[in-house]
Amino acid sequence: MNVSVLRPLPMAFAAKTIGARFKALILALQYAQMKKALSILSDTQLDTIGVKRSEISAHARQCIYGGESRAVAPENDPLAR
Repeated sequence: MNVSVLRPLPMAFAAKTIGARFKALILALQYAQMKKALSILSDTQLDTIGVKRSEISAHARQCIYGGESRAVAPENDPLAR
């Protein structure tokens, strides 16, 4: 009977896996905090930044993870001034 021997993973691989999981955890926590912070804002404050209440999740995701999502309207972007 031929039994495979399990070899321990190299430390570099284990560290990379732990680092990637830690980064994913931190991003998930930041996303949840951003979503909560946006949810607390009044409708007037949301209008100021160009976000509708129904778009809070998408806007929070774009803020934390980047990528394609609804962007802030140029006239409401404080960095564009």
